[in-house]
Amino acid sequence: MGPQRFVLYFEEAMKVKFQELKPQELKKIIDETGIVYLPLGTLEWHERHLPLGLDAMVSEALCLAACEKTGGCVIPPLYFGTDREHEVKGKVMHGIDARVGRIMTGSIYYLNKDLFFETLKSIALSIAEQGFRKLIIVSAHSGTAQQEVIERLSQEIFRGLKIIVLPGKKFSGGMDHAGRIETQLMLAIDKSKVGLSSLQEPFEGVQGDDPLVATAEEGRKQFDAIVQQIIDLAGS
Repeated sequence: MGPQRFVLYFEEAMKVKFQELKPQELKKIIDETGIVYLPLGTLEWHERHLPLGLDAMVSEALCLAACEKTGGCVIPPLYFGTDREHEVKGKVMHGIDARVGRIMTGSIYYLNKDLFFETLKSIALSIAEQGFRKLIIVSAHSGTAQQEVIERLSQEIFRGLKIIVLPGKKFSGGMDHAGRIETQLMLAIDKSKVGLSSLQEPFEGVQGDDPLVATAEEGRKQFDAIVQQIIDLAGS
């Protein structure tokens, strides 16, 4: 897919953002497809070259692109999630902070695991009450605890609502943290939000391959592959 076609994803997908729809437009979507997408992410340190909200931004872009093909609508992304707790130097830390060993600038996403589950459960119940028949959850935040929560949610029953989840670790091509993969995906989605010139070794909080080798071309290939994954799941 060329850059021009990639941009068209978002020009067209803008019409299906839940918050921009009028009630009659939403009712038509519910009646015709019954599909709604929920992108999940974080507000977390992603080294110095990537935005703090990358996970949710990637999830939303993937949902919008998939929604163009399947129909439906996309709920605004949730930037708060969960992660495992670790005690480091007498402090409780989560995610990349625990790996680095200190509180990193911008990492404020954490919710207690049970609170996160109950939040998603409340969202799912409201969606079911609206008459939607299929909820597709995409989470580019690939923390194990977050994946466990959304997988658990998919086992719940909400008035016939089918819940489908795609955690980051199951993305085509895999997922990392501020490494080559996340960098190439953001380059493909919006290169203006990537500042490779501000990145220098030694990297701090990078998990995965060298982000400096990332390219928008490879990012577009991976983006398309993940979108196809979502479309296939939506049809299941």
